[in-house]
This record gives sequence, structure tokens and C-alpha cells, in this order.
Amino acid sequence: MEIPNYVMVPVPEQMVPRVMEHILWLTARDAISKWDKETFEPVFHGSSETTKAVLSLTARRNAVEKEITVDMVADLLGITAGQVFESIRAINQEAFDLRKPAVCSTRTVEDTLANGRKARKHLLEMQDNLVDMVQQAEAAERGEVQGSPVEG
Repeated sequence: MEIPNYVMVPVPEQMVPRVMEHILWLTARDAISKWDKETFEPVFHGSSETTKAVLSLTARRNAVEKEITVDMVADLLGITAGQVFESIRAINQEAFDLRKPAVCSTRTVEDTLANGRKARKHLLEMQDNLVDMVQQAEAAERGEVQGSPVEG
């Protein structure tokens, strides 16, 4: 007798849609391939200067394991929080189109202020391998600029 390579599990009828949704999510997640340098650099170089700056700041802070918030990035770049979110959305949409994981993600946490009040802050996060790729792509871009002859 051959052992089947599947398991049958009874699922209550009212839970079938949720179970099917979860199965589809797992299948889609497994179809996503990881970023590599050859795929990431063209995406980085093709991004807007604002997006590159957002990714750069996020990568630098994540590299030293320090928090960075959307508001911090907006203040440092002189743009609005909405523009930071838009940059993240744009690069993550491109990642989605390429069947890659998100480049940068946000996580909302509650912070207690000095006066005891609670405030929400939106942290920017990036996986370690992407931190390295952003820094490498930046270095490659600077090398191109520094290596080009100056006309004068």
C-alpha cells in the first residue's frame, strides 16, 4: 500500500472560505522568489530620488539596529509623511509585480510620551539582505557618478 502525499482534514462548512483563502495565501507566498543583486539594482536605479533617499535612510538605521519612523524620514528629507508612504508603496508595488517580497515595510506601534499620553508611530523596517543590497546599490551609483569625467 502506497502512502498518499496529502492529508485530508475535516473543515466546518462555515470555515471553508477562510481555509481556502489561507491555502491560496500560502501558495502565493511560496511563489515569491527572493531578491538578488542583479534584480534589485535596476529597480533601485530606476526609482525616484525620493524613493532612493527613503530606502537609504531606512537601510542605514536598520543596519545599526536603530528605529526610524516615517515622520523622521519626512523631516530629514523635507517632504510629507504621505510622500514617504507613497515612495514605499511604489517600490513595494514594483516588487509585487516582479514576484519579490516587499522592499520596505511599516509597522505601527504605540509609544508613551513624557506626559503619559499614547501616540502612534510608524516604524520603517527592512530585511537584512535588502539593507545590504540598498547600500551596495547606493555605492554602485556613487561610483558611477564619481567615476565619470568632469567636463569643464
